[in-house]
Formats: sequence, structure tokens, C-alpha cells
Amino acid sequence: MSEPKELAVLIVDDDPDRPTRLIHRLQTLEGLQTTVKSPLAAMNRPFDLALVFHPLKYADGLEVIGRLAQGKGGFTPVLGVIEGVESGAPLSLFAQGAVDYLRVEALESMAAERVEYWTRMRRRWLAAGDPPWPGEDHPPWKEYRRQARILVLDDQAVQLMFMGKFLHHEGFEQVTTLSDPQALLDRLEQGERFDAVITDYHLPGTNGLELAARLLTPEGNDPHLILITADQDATLRQQAHQAGVGDFLVKPLDRNELVWRLKRGLRMRFALTGPGSRAAGPRGESP
Repeated sequence: MSEPKELAVLIVDDDPDRPTRLIHRLQTLEGLQTTVKSPLAAMNRPFDLALVFHPLKYADGLEVIGRLAQGKGGFTPVLGVIEGVESGAPLSLFAQGAVDYLRVEALESMAAERVEYWTRMRRRWLAAGDPPWPGEDHPPWKEYRRQARILVLDDQAVQLMFMGKFLHHEGFEQVTTLSDPQALLDRLEQGERFDAVITDYHLPGTNGLELAARLLTPEGNDPHLILITADQDATLRQQAHQAGVGDFLVKPLDRNELVWRLKRGLRMRFALTGPGSRAAGPRGESP
């Protein structure tokens, strides 16, 4: 399937002034056709990616996200745009089918990078024939999730022990923990494959961005990479998103959000590559 020339980006808001900054940021991206619609007008409009402001003035933002996300058979990303700091808001968005979220106060620094990432994923989905998004109770997906090979990389022994036990408790049976990034690269060189890599940014002799450059390829079929850091650095976040890092999380971690993002990343790999597929090795190699 040929790559579409333009992707339709739908911004949903009932305040005509609020989306202005978001539209300005998206103008820096090529291949997108951006439209702003009210919640009611958005319901029957085709789109490739939607950004829904929450809360809305005259509608329930969570309900709008749910209806847009559930109205598609394949993978059509819906992102929430949160105004204000509301405890538990991201998990509420995820429960309705959102794949990610932005905060209004971070639109200037994050909007273009996140939209670029999710439109890239949408193009991959279309190139793969627009496969269905696997439901939570889909038996092959449940088995894949249970057997997914997850690698946790951190030079702090306490963190490794905690993450290993936590992920096992969440039902992931194939969890490997390493403290040395070279050990991971050596394993990949020897043909070992992982479905997801969770890594701290600060690593002995390297960092998470340098590791991403070794793991992620333009062709995809890579492990889902989650980068964790204590640095509140907008530039670092931008660099990570531009490098193709799937998720960038800042300590202290919300464990529920971490698990949700891990499952979402694995579900995307499952749908695109099929059960039993393994990630590519270091850049330039194939399984």
C-alpha cells in the first residue's frame, strides 16, 4: 500500500481560541491536513489522528475520546490534551481509548514531536493493511502479552529488583534485568530478541538516546522502547521523541501508567508483526 500524501488531523474543542497554539505547532509538520471541529461535528468526520481537549466547555471530553477511539476498527490514534493538573487524568483518558496525552502548558515543547510520532505510527499501520486493534480479551494477544520478552536496563540494583518483581506481579513472565548496556548489545548481537526495553536514561558509558540509536530503525519491527529519567528537561524529551522513543517517563513513576504504556506498546507490536515475531537486532541488522 502506498503511503498517503496527507493525513487528516482532527482537533476537537468547543473553545475557538484554545487550539490556536496547537495549530501553530502542527504547521511545522509536513503531510498533515489539520481541521478544528466541535465535539458534535467531529463524530462523523474521518480522521487519521485526533487530539481532543479535556475538559470541554459543553461536552464530556472523556466521552468524546471514547466515541472517537471506539468508532474505528483499526488503529487510529486519539490523544487527549489536558488543561490543568488533575490527579488520575491520564489513566482516565487511557481507559477511554486514548493512546497518549499532552498538557496544554507543554504544547509549545511537545506537540509537534508527539504528533509526528503518532502520525508515523499511523502510516505504518496503513502500510501494514490497517490491521484490527486487538481487543483486551483476544486470546492470541493475551498469550503474546504473557510471553512477551521484556528487558529492564538500569545500573541501580534496587531499581532492577523492584522493576523485575513489579512486572512479574503484573503478569509478565519473561522479564530480564541487566545493569550493563553493553550486555544488552552483546545479547542482541548473539541473536537474542526482546519485545520491549525499559531503560533508565543515565547508563554506564552511554545514555538512553545513544542506546535508542542502536535499537531503533526507520523500518520498525523494533522493541517498544520506554525511557525513564529523573531529568525535567524539555529538550531531552524532544530529542527522545525525535529519536523514535515510544514513551518518555519522568520519575517518580506512576506504576499504573508505566504498565498501561508497556501494554499499549506491546499491543502495537503484536498487531503489526504478529505473534511470535521478534524485534530487530542492533541497527543495520535483521533477525
